[in-house]
Amino acid sequence: QHAVQNGVHYVLVGGGGGALDTFCAGDWPFFDFTVDSHGYSVMDVNGPTLSWSSYDHNDALLHSFVITH
Repeated sequence: QHAVQNGVHYVLVGGGGGALDTFCAGDWPFFDFTVDSHGYSVMDVNGPTLSWSSYDHNDALLHSFVITH
C-alpha cells in the first residue's frame, strides 16, 4: 500500500511468507495504491533520489514511485 499525505509518503508492506489477509485494505481511502499479492519491494537511494518498486512473485512490476529531495 502507498499513500502520500501532505508531502509524506506512507508505505505499508507485509512479509514473512504468511497467508494474505482476508480483509480488503483497499477500502481505506487514505491509500492511493493497494494490492493483495505475494511479492517483494526494492528501495534504492542514490544521492537525493529514493526509488521504490514493488513486484509480484512473477517479477512483474506492481507499483513504483520516486522521491527527490
